[in-house]
Amino acid sequence: MALRQQVSQAEKDSFMPECPLLLHWDGKLLPDIAGSKETVDRIAVIVTGNGVEKLLALPKIGTGTGADQAAACLKVLDDWKIRDKIRGLIFDTTSSNTGIHKGACITIEEALGRELVNIGCRHHVLEVILSNAFTAVFGGTGGPEVGLFKRF
Repeated sequence: MALRQQVSQAEKDSFMPECPLLLHWDGKLLPDIAGSKETVDRIAVIVTGNGVEKLLALPKIGTGTGADQAAACLKVLDDWKIRDKIRGLIFDTTSSNTGIHKGACITIEEALGRELVNIGCRHHVLEVILSNAFTAVFGGTGGPEVGLFKRF
């Protein structure tokens, strides 16, 4: 355990990117690694920039709310001492991230004290467009299974 902490601290101390960074995060319900049969909320926190791609942490969070996700991201940025390098946010388009009052994006922007570029995940944005196109052509579905695609 002491060796892991030492290696972790050495990684943090040596990480000094010279470029602006984009902050990525995504939360998932995962089995608890402590051995219990419960699931816990974890959030992957990553930064990218010009030639930089770094997984910073996978902390456990209390809930998947925007406030908890933002707090976890900000704590990780502070641990790595890179708050001042963040210029943009990349996130999925759930309301916990995009909410105008309590979303993680607005909470992070307010904590950093500046406006940031907000980039919704292309996969999730295209998913919304595809869903609307499908509904316009085939009508709404009555459940999670779409009869048209069942045979595939």
